[in-house]
Amino acid sequence: MLLKEENKMEEDRYEKQDFITGEKSSSCSLTEKTLLKRNKNTGTRSSFICQQCGKSFSRKGSLKIHQRIHTGESPFTCPQCGKSFTQKGSLKIHMRIHTGQSPFTCPQCGKSFTQKGSLKIHMRIHTGQSPFTCPQCGKSFTQKGSLKIHMRIHTGESDLQNSVRDVHFNRLTVNRP
Repeated sequence: MLLKEENKMEEDRYEKQDFITGEKSSSCSLTEKTLLKRNKNTGTRSSFICQQCGKSFSRKGSLKIHQRIHTGESPFTCPQCGKSFTQKGSLKIHMRIHTGQSPFTCPQCGKSFTQKGSLKIHMRIHTGQSPFTCPQCGKSFTQKGSLKIHMRIHTGESDLQNSVRDVHFNRLTVNRP
């Protein structure tokens, strides 16, 4: 019963907060409509809501970690180079740069990666999978960022900085027609 009352109090506080005109961080902006839809889809109400941006969490610890975005707190520091991180897991992944550890290996070509997600993206080279398709011309891409850059052709967005970034980016990615 206490949890229902806490949820109702959080809900009341949430509904009174103006997320559109109120102060919010560019790192995690969500509208009230988005949050209500998310809660409706999961069938639960999140008990912990960030008072700075309105993002909701089901665990207090997740909210605490999230709030580091707003406070700038990075309590996990690399002992080798001094780079700081908001989460312990991010530091662990970063440490692989210094140790040379690449625990994720492609079963087809043997190339190794420091992160599982990088291996997943790499595997698209072998499978031919291009899951990101332009809705205007149908061209497909292996990475979301490649599609985003491609979309500028249709929107007309262009400047020198984007052109330089495109040249560099296109050397690093595989585009499929």
